[in-house]
Amino acid sequence: MKLLYSWSVLLFAVLLVGCQQEPPAAADPEALKFAEIGERADLSEGYFSFARLKDTGELYMVVQPDQLDKEVLHLVTTQDGLAVNWTMRGGYQAKRILRLRRDYDKVIFEQINTQYYFDPDSPLSKSAEANLPPSVLAVAQITDENDDGALLLKVAPVFLTEALHQISEASDPAADPASTFALGELNSDKTRLKDLRTYPENIDLLVNYVYENPKPLVSGGPGLTDDRVVVLVVQHSLVKLPDNDFQPRFEDPRIGYFTDRVTDQTSHSPTPYRDPIHRFNLVKKNPGAELSDPVEPIVFWLENTTPLEHRETIKDAVLTWNRAFESAGFTNAIEVRIQADDAEWDAADIRYNVLRWTASNESPWSGYGPRFTDPRTGQIVGADIMLEFRWLTSHLADDRDFSQSQLLDLHAGASSASGCQLGAYRQSQFMVARSLADGGLDAAAESELVKQSLYDLVTHEVGHTLGLNHNFIGSHYLSPAQLSDPDMTKKQGVTASVMDYLTINFAAPGEQQPNYYPLEPGVYDHWAIEFGYSEALPGADAEQKRLQAILGRSNEPGLAFGHDADDMRRSSSGIDPRFMIFDHSSDPLVYASQRIALIENRLPGVVERLAQPGESWQEVLDAYLNLTGEWSRQIVVASRWVGGMRMDRSMQGQEGAQLPLQPLPKARQQQAMQLLSEHLFAPEVMAFASDLYPYLQEQRRGFDLWNRPQDPKVLGRTLAVQTRVLDHLLHPATLTRINDTALYGNDYSLTEMLTDLSEGIFNADMQSAVNPKRQQLQREYIERLIVIADVDSGQPYDHISRSMALSQLLDLVEQIDKADTADLATTAHRQALQHRIETALDLD
Repeated sequence: MKLLYSWSVLLFAVLLVGCQQEPPAAADPEALKFAEIGERADLSEGYFSFARLKDTGELYMVVQPDQLDKEVLHLVTTQDGLAVNWTMRGGYQAKRILRLRRDYDKVIFEQINTQYYFDPDSPLSKSAEANLPPSVLAVAQITDENDDGALLLKVAPVFLTEALHQISEASDPAADPASTFALGELNSDKTRLKDLRTYPENIDLLVNYVYENPKPLVSGGPGLTDDRVVVLVVQHSLVKLPDNDFQPRFEDPRIGYFTDRVTDQTSHSPTPYRDPIHRFNLVKKNPGAELSDPVEPIVFWLENTTPLEHRETIKDAVLTWNRAFESAGFTNAIEVRIQADDAEWDAADIRYNVLRWTASNESPWSGYGPRFTDPRTGQIVGADIMLEFRWLTSHLADDRDFSQSQLLDLHAGASSASGCQLGAYRQSQFMVARSLADGGLDAAAESELVKQSLYDLVTHEVGHTLGLNHNFIGSHYLSPAQLSDPDMTKKQGVTASVMDYLTINFAAPGEQQPNYYPLEPGVYDHWAIEFGYSEALPGADAEQKRLQAILGRSNEPGLAFGHDADDMRRSSSGIDPRFMIFDHSSDPLVYASQRIALIENRLPGVVERLAQPGESWQEVLDAYLNLTGEWSRQIVVASRWVGGMRMDRSMQGQEGAQLPLQPLPKARQQQAMQLLSEHLFAPEVMAFASDLYPYLQEQRRGFDLWNRPQDPKVLGRTLAVQTRVLDHLLHPATLTRINDTALYGNDYSLTEMLTDLSEGIFNADMQSAVNPKRQQLQREYIERLIVIADVDSGQPYDHISRSMALSQLLDLVEQIDKADTADLATTAHRQALQHRIETALDLD
């Protein structure tokens, strides 16, 4: 045993000697040293200083001793890119708290988890870092250290890769590679630092990320010069965190601010949330005064790209928010300045809040207002507003590419909580107004509509930069009669909140035109600014009592709130139809009926109103697409009232509180179903457009119509609207909710709803010929009932819904068997329906 031990020791010693004879890895002899800066490299001094080699451009970063182990805000924004994957100029990508920590000959860039809070007075705070380790995102090699302890780092691997932030998306192995545009792989040889800007409290590094896909299956669109190569200009900003006495103010579900997510790990509350709202650090010059100017106002700059003809309108729109800030005790809270053409600062500089303009070939937004905040407190350290000229140009120049996008506009908002089709919707609304007006809009009316549209857009986006979230119930403030009253809309506006997505408030022909859009923030916006920006009282208890008094007003008229997570665009999540985009008035069903009737009465005369000698028929096609698109949106609004319920987020004991969840009255749901039966499911659906069909010719442009039949797809367009409504009425969530709410107040049972739906789709022509539109609708409905009834379909329908779908199918088989067949086409249609049902249900 001793012999074996001796041999083991000897072997270990030999190995050890051998290892010690290996020389240590030599440092890179070409790496930059402090003494060589000036000779070999150019130095940019700022919050962090950077050096770039003169011969290769290789990037080095200088880190001072007091910058180690200190938190810094890292922001990622897109400066140039593509609309196809949402990487457009000004696009917000990410924010995080970074900490730079030395580890021997390297510096580690690690991300801190800011989503949890520990009361420093609690013993649990001693374990605050347990199971919350920071994420190591990148490592930089130290190439030199000077006598003051400053470090020189080689940082190309940090900023010229995706180490700090993932840009390219992971591909779904199950997805069809020909279904979406692929960004490709990052080419490290072509990726380079485009620009470096250093400032006293922040630095910006603009990187040209180059992605390559040698054989793309899907085009990136006309905005991409070569589909094989994508260049994204991404800005990394390192920003000094605010060092002031800013006190966070926390979110309440009754009011809508953007927030950072923080959970109190030392709280016993069932809702241990400390989510700070996003807001600027606005402090009164005269503390305690009822009204005071701020020490430092919120300054918005109009970028020098802003069209000259719209600068005053945009400036005035921004300044309307000062009236809302008076509700919070501030005068002159906001200032607007214009960037000089020879200004030496760039709009991407985080120190400036800038309204920026682009004129993209395509864009999913008409405006976009991101904010950059300290995630620990919610303090806004900078904000930008991106405004897209394309929607405005389309208004004025009738961009013909828009006509095809209207075919997709039927699904506005269906796929994204962000409502990214708003820009296209604005284009559509302007053209709706033009198509409905006798002889079109004159120059004065068109100019006023553009002005009010800009007011609505700018005040909405400024609201976002102030911290406000969407509020999709704001449009319910006024009644239909009040909205048609010019004096009322001038006095009260057209909405409680500019943070809604509004349909244009267009007057019927012959009536005096009220305001199209809001011209300043509404009553909700004033209340929200009061909550977020009013001066705090000394003492936590007194301040909490003050804020609760403000929040206790949430049941007053116009102060209701509901955002994207509440709205009814998505049948899978929304439940309250009052939270909906593009509806209007305190009675959206009445307003929708009026808008539908207006379009059904006015569309047949479009040819006579718009036809002009020497012109193509494109404007008639545009009018058809826009007007039927608006018709369909109001139909969709009505459909959400079937199976819906009312939410109330009042706190317990609050004045004016109602039950948190209340099913809608039966009469209200039946009113909606009746509207659908009369306008969408009727045999003569969209017959008001039939006179236009021979004129729906798109103007040819080069070979753009290649391999695309040019006849209008009227049956497909009709069915598209009908199926979208059926998608909601027969969605598993809708049917389950109808069954569930029968237990606590819903009198409109699933039996009645499906019976009314079946009658609306079948009864009117059960004893007569069935036209093509009804044939495709009836077949679509039957197919959906079969899926619901089939327990093996894999769809998440409950047993009650399956039973009712089966019952409807069996009843329809009997009714079809007794129907009076009028012609061969109808006979074939009904035979096909019977065969489909009998086969699916395995009936003898």
